[in-house]
Amino acid sequence: RAFATGDRVKLYGLAKAAEHNGKLGTVVGLQGERFKVQLDGENKTLALKEANLEKVSAAGPPAPAAAAAARTMPVLDETQMREAQRQMEDPEGMREQARALRTTPPDVIRSSNPAMAHMSDEQIKSAANQLEMMANNPEMLEMASKSMANMTPAQLESMQKMMAGGG
Repeated sequence: RAFATGDRVKLYGLAKAAEHNGKLGTVVGLQGERFKVQLDGENKTLALKEANLEKVSAAGPPAPAAAAAARTMPVLDETQMREAQRQMEDPEGMREQARALRTTPPDVIRSSNPAMAHMSDEQIKSAANQLEMMANNPEMLEMASKSMANMTPAQLESMQKMMAGGG
C-alpha cells in the first residue's frame, strides 16, 4: 500500500466531493480498499481511493496516539505537538483513531507505522483504550489541551525528551 496510518496527505481529483480537493488530512486507517482520512480542522473522516491522495510527509504516529502512549513514542517536533493539542479538541476523531487501532491487525500497524513497530499487541490495545478513555472524558481532554497550548518551547522540548525516554 502507498499510505500508512499516520501519513499526512493532500486530497485531489475528487469529483463527487470537489469541495475537499486541496485539503490536508491524516490517514487513520483502512476501509476496504479505501484509506480513511481525518481532515485537518474538521470533525470529518473520509474514505478515499489511493488515486485521490498525495503524500505530503512520511508516516508518523497519529497525534492523539502519541499523547495516549507517550512512553512508547518517538520525539515529536513542535508542529506534531501542536497537532496533538488540536486533535484533543476533537473527541470523535480520537474515537475514530481508537477504532482504527482496534480494527487494524497489529502486524499491519507495526509494519506501516515505524513509531509503533516495537509495540506489543497489548500496548497497541492499551493505546486504543487510552484514546477512547480520553475521548469520553471532556475534563481530561480540556486539561491536556490547555496544558499543551500553554507550553513554552522549552517545556515542549522537555516533554519531547521525556516522551523519548531521555528525561
